[in-house]
Amino acid sequence: MTDQFPSLIKAAAETFTNEATAFAQIRVENSVFKARLQATEIMQQFVGDVIFGQDPKGILFYRNVFDFEVSQVEFTYTKYPGPGSLVAIKIDFRDKGTTTGFATYIARVDTSKYFIPLNPSAGGVGRWTRFKAATAQVDVVRQQDSSRVYLQSPPIWKEVYFETSKNSSLKSSGILIFPDITKLTDKPLAPEGDDRPLLADYAPDRIVFSLKQRVPTEKPKEFALFLPVDPLKDLGTVGVAQPATYWRPFEPDHRSFAAASAEEAEDE
Repeated sequence: MTDQFPSLIKAAAETFTNEATAFAQIRVENSVFKARLQATEIMQQFVGDVIFGQDPKGILFYRNVFDFEVSQVEFTYTKYPGPGSLVAIKIDFRDKGTTTGFATYIARVDTSKYFIPLNPSAGGVGRWTRFKAATAQVDVVRQQDSSRVYLQSPPIWKEVYFETSKNSSLKSSGILIFPDITKLTDKPLAPEGDDRPLLADYAPDRIVFSLKQRVPTEKPKEFALFLPVDPLKDLGTVGVAQPATYWRPFEPDHRSFAAASAEEAEDE
């Protein structure tokens, strides 16, 4: 089958003058198509009523960053078949009530790794907001016969670990997105008198670090989002109780992973 991804990229590059890496979350809820997108390089985020979901990496094409300053945005999603398990997806953004788009997101997605809604086309509404966040590369490690997963980020000298429902070996990498590095702690709001722990809501395609909810209806307060390069299919059972997370400085040159793990075992 013809791969339409190259022609989509070519057309977008000829239409728009700028581009940035972006991550999209797309899903269908009660027959309503929803989307969300983060473009950390230009500190922009499209909020379309999705907190998290599948996270393919793609390219956001745009003319001017000021074009995102519109109050209401309509988007059109189109899926293009490709060779094997590959598909191309395109999301066009336009000011509500107009026909001319001001930005386009394009990604090539391996459907054997990421679930993509079956809809060949769909649409929805949302808004663009400022997304003041930093990013850091992260390594993911879990040793054989251990249920503890470590996310280690040498660039920001941070490490976090938490327990999972599986105990097989795991090794991967990805990107951590966070608005405030000082809040990457066991209890980020403790200085403000709130001692709720930071929990890990994990699934193969993402790990959301959010505060424990006081009541089930409370909107989760998120402090970081981890997106793996490829889905962590053996991370653990989705939907189990969210484990508490434990943050600490990470100094890979000073102590080995095995030595650190041994010391933790003695402390417990």
